[in-house]
Amino acid sequence: MVDTKETKPLGSQRHLFDIPRSISYFNGAYMAPLLKCARRAGQDGVTRKSAPWCVQSSDFFEDSEIVRSLFAQIIAAKPDDVAIIPSVSYGMELAASNLRVKPGQRILVLAGQFPSNVYPWQRKAKESQARLDTINRKDGESWTDAIVRALDAQVAIVAISEVHEIDGSLVDLARVSLACKAVKAALVLDLTHSVGVRSVDLRSIDADAVVVSGYTWLLGPHGQAYVVVPERHHTWRPIECHWMARQGSEDFVRLATYSDVYRVGARRFDYGGLANFILMPMAREALSQILAWGPERIERAIAPRGHMVRTILADAGLRVESSATSASHLIGARGAGDASSLCEHLASKQIFTSVIGDVLRVSVYLNNDNEDISRLGQALHAKQVGCVKSSQRVA
Repeated sequence: MVDTKETKPLGSQRHLFDIPRSISYFNGAYMAPLLKCARRAGQDGVTRKSAPWCVQSSDFFEDSEIVRSLFAQIIAAKPDDVAIIPSVSYGMELAASNLRVKPGQRILVLAGQFPSNVYPWQRKAKESQARLDTINRKDGESWTDAIVRALDAQVAIVAISEVHEIDGSLVDLARVSLACKAVKAALVLDLTHSVGVRSVDLRSIDADAVVVSGYTWLLGPHGQAYVVVPERHHTWRPIECHWMARQGSEDFVRLATYSDVYRVGARRFDYGGLANFILMPMAREALSQILAWGPERIERAIAPRGHMVRTILADAGLRVESSATSASHLIGARGAGDASSLCEHLASKQIFTSVIGDVLRVSVYLNNDNEDISRLGQALHAKQVGCVKSSQRVA
């Protein structure tokens, strides 16, 4: 690893991924490619599991504490506020089952956000006799303005993301946080498409819960996610009642001496599969590499590549969000007609993107280099996909 204070610009890190030169992978928002070091750690974990007589009781906890600390550093949180969970839906259910909503109150979500940050709130609204309202943007309106416009004294919870998963459009979380506090609404965030690829400092947001999936921009395996729960909510009721969450669980000899006391901080919210000798080492290696690069350096490195991709998409006649109001690493392109057909055309050229609705989603990361970007441009030019002139593109 390099010094986390390194300021030298990051070049392409393609060599750290096992991506054939014939493949141009622009789909990290769907699933990140594993780092070679993470894959090795997973393979070593399988070997280790084959010899359980070599596993000590302390091994059940050590890797998870390292992972907890690494994630906390990336997101500028306290390790004691971090719980390790299996999925975004798990973290959202934790928040939904503990936050109070009165009959007639409102829960706000964004139109088109990930289902795992919608379904728990649908159930919460139904059980609480409350209302789930979906926020839509007016023409020319930012998500931030739309959220603030929707807030009133009847709003109990705002459950949103910072980077919209369809087109990368941004929300000003600091402003939304202040607006939520003004009406005493809880703020629950899915920062899956922010953490690890953008500079995030939770101290300026003060959310009631922050959930992050591990298999996209954190470069980890499926089945690994994180939730940050501030100290004021450490008395929430956990989803599970498993033994590893209890004080003294490190002493296997005394496991049948049951305890009503939880381990320190948000560890009570860890999931029961915490001692995973395959996934946890993979997450450890991935988070270590992200911390070595530094989220700020990652963001700076991706910005010019994202600009190049945005320009290529616009020159092909596609409509993209302004770079001033959207992320560099996740770009949504509209106006392709049949976006699925375009995605299939690109895949036939070994260029991998994804589609949500009528939007072609292009993810940009450190595995992408100039050759990848050039191939994308050539494939789009050959397809002649756009339905608007390049002079009409959004800057």
